[in-house]
Amino acid sequence: MIIVSLCMFEIQALFDNNVVRVLKIEQMDPHEKIQINIDIDFPATPYDVISLDIQDEMGTHMVNVKDSIKKLLKQVKGVIIGDISVNRVPGNFHIESHAYMQLLAMLGQQINLTHTIHNLSFGNKRVLRSVQKKIKDKTGEFKYLIGHKEISEELGTSTNYQLNLVPTLYRDNFGFKHSVVYQYTYTVGSENIGNKVVYFKYFINGITVDYMQTADTFLQFIIRICTIIGGVFTMFHILSVMLNKSINVLYKERIGKKD
Repeated sequence: MIIVSLCMFEIQALFDNNVVRVLKIEQMDPHEKIQINIDIDFPATPYDVISLDIQDEMGTHMVNVKDSIKKLLKQVKGVIIGDISVNRVPGNFHIESHAYMQLLAMLGQQINLTHTIHNLSFGNKRVLRSVQKKIKDKTGEFKYLIGHKEISEELGTSTNYQLNLVPTLYRDNFGFKHSVVYQYTYTVGSENIGNKVVYFKYFINGITVDYMQTADTFLQFIIRICTIIGGVFTMFHILSVMLNKSINVLYKERIGKKD
């Protein structure tokens, strides 16, 4: 029972090690892509007049992105959900109705981009979930804006999110490295530009956070298990010898026999 208990502690320690954070400067590759996961609800805007555009410092300008973004019908209002892939350089994606200006003019309507963010995260979703499980105290830094709401009733006012993305790596206790995901911080403000737009402007930090799980090697684990087993048996052997000698001494005293 003692051996089993001690071995269980060692097994738990093998898979439950501390995570060390290392900061390092890494050159960005502009040809790499960043996956942006989006789930934003626009409760005061008809879903069919919302468009999402992408711009970046490499000259990319994509209007009314539809391939990966779904505009869902939710009580006749707008929901944008899905993911987009952008270059790993500073840029922005923004949500507006520019592509539908003629339709709105014909209808004599103005849009209201009041919104609630249900998800805004950067990186592969599966890897994000895995890393968040490993770094539980940092989970919020990957999804700071969950539940954030902005009311946008004033005409011509844009909402501006400034996002500072921090590339993040995680290496498990076997040395395997996950894909890069991004923690981020943000600020939000508004500006009157004569047009209703929600801007998400992102910048990429030059410092990468590398989380490494500290763990002993499997050989060290086996050595400790063998040490436990050998130590327990040695202890029982010593106790057994001492007990036998004590019994012999007591027995000889009882029968009056002396060495």
